[in-house]
Amino acid sequence: MQKWASGVCDEAAVKQAGGEVLPDGHGIRLHGWTISSRKAPISKDAELDGLRQELQHTLSVPEQLFGNSYLRLTHEASGVTVDFSALDALRQWKADALPPTRVEKAQGWLHARRADVESSGAVALDYDWTYTTTYSGSVHRERDSSNGAGPALEWAPSTEQLNRAPLLARDPILFYDEVPLYESELDDNGVSQLSVKVRVMPRCWFALLRFWLRVDGVLVRLYEARWLAELGDGPPRLQRELRHCEGTFADLAAAGAPPARAPAWADAEAAATTAWKDVTLTEKKSESPSVRRLIFALPHKQQLLGLPAGQHVVARVPKRGGGFWERPYNPTSTDAQPGIVEFLVKVTPTGEVGKALDRLQPGDKIALKGPFGKFVYKPGKYKAIGLLAGGTGLTPMIRLIHSILSNPEDRVKLRLILACNSPEDLLMKKELDAFAAGYYGKFKVFYVVNAAPAEGHHLSLGVIDGEMLSKYINTEPGPDVLTVRCGPPAFLADVASVLQETGHGASAQVELAEEVGHPL
Repeated sequence: MQKWASGVCDEAAVKQAGGEVLPDGHGIRLHGWTISSRKAPISKDAELDGLRQELQHTLSVPEQLFGNSYLRLTHEASGVTVDFSALDALRQWKADALPPTRVEKAQGWLHARRADVESSGAVALDYDWTYTTTYSGSVHRERDSSNGAGPALEWAPSTEQLNRAPLLARDPILFYDEVPLYESELDDNGVSQLSVKVRVMPRCWFALLRFWLRVDGVLVRLYEARWLAELGDGPPRLQRELRHCEGTFADLAAAGAPPARAPAWADAEAAATTAWKDVTLTEKKSESPSVRRLIFALPHKQQLLGLPAGQHVVARVPKRGGGFWERPYNPTSTDAQPGIVEFLVKVTPTGEVGKALDRLQPGDKIALKGPFGKFVYKPGKYKAIGLLAGGTGLTPMIRLIHSILSNPEDRVKLRLILACNSPEDLLMKKELDAFAAGYYGKFKVFYVVNAAPAEGHHLSLGVIDGEMLSKYINTEPGPDVLTVRCGPPAFLADVASVLQETGHGASAQVELAEEVGHPL
């Protein structure tokens, strides 16, 4: 990837996809679309004065206003253009004319001095100083290649969801940019931000316009417009999905959200992980005597979980008598299974969350939020990965294995050792054996049990030691070799000792124990 006048562009991949980089370096041309962006400096005072007049002599504008910045996407054959700019956003802010938001201190001051204010005859200059805008981008037709202006553009309401499949495909990102449009610190009372991101891939482009507001101690507010255009022959078909969320800090605290001063509310990206999403149990079955496989339906049938490999979610599970349990879990379902999320749950006499999940019946709901986790797998970084799993420590590895095996460009070799107490405790053996058969040479799995296996099981007896690592993992320590371990505390301690003895340093290891969610 190379930095250009605007954005980041993979010139070789653009050419391979049949496109070209624009001569001025501000974007690309691909499949009949010209996609360009500009990140200009903060507007100067003279420009701001002209802008205030254009906005009907408004009292103020955001202190960081990027008036000459933009994102523009034009379909050349039809003349359809999608624009994102600060000026259009502020025009919508003026038209929305939302009532003013009182900051926490001002509310208390006004309440204490209301009689004095009213008796003085003071005039309140009320306006929305948070610059909240419902702007979702501008779409218009600049020209028509055959007969002038062409028919007017209209949006058609739809219950259809954005087709996220091309976004989640392992296609190269040809062009990416994030363009700030305006930002205000609201006189040290919070933050108001408007920005737009664009991502172009061989089969689609995707734009996200996001307005984020935090008024300290009062409220948070989010407006999003998601745009998707699938690339190909024929007239352009644009999908736009609008979203609005807001709440007072009092309401959010009552719902279990972090406190108002927490880092979770620093910006929209941080706040995204604080939103709970309900899922509905559709199926429950026993994977082993102490492990249940729970399958939940996502809100939409074609919805993908979209969880990066190596990340986990937090589940909120109802308690008996009221309240909730909260704990991290790793889904075992993948993005090849739209509309569902699946978990393997260990159920023990002392594990309260596991028992609560085991009590659920089809139709019952839990809530999820995320993603979370420090480890994110990056394709191409390693030539070999050894996976050491103890029992349900397998769960975070399933998505990692699937992510690697489903990417033909990722040539890393995977070796998994799964250790359990008995053959009956081996989890997802059918799926793992199918992976090994379908990706011969790229993925191998070895099973180790403590109890003597019955005849015909072809399992190893014992515990993971240096000899077993040498035999099954069979990789010398090095900068392009990674070991991922996960399981109960005793298992992790034993494996860490073996890895240290065999020369696998701490920098070449990833421990996912805290993200698995073993019984409490």
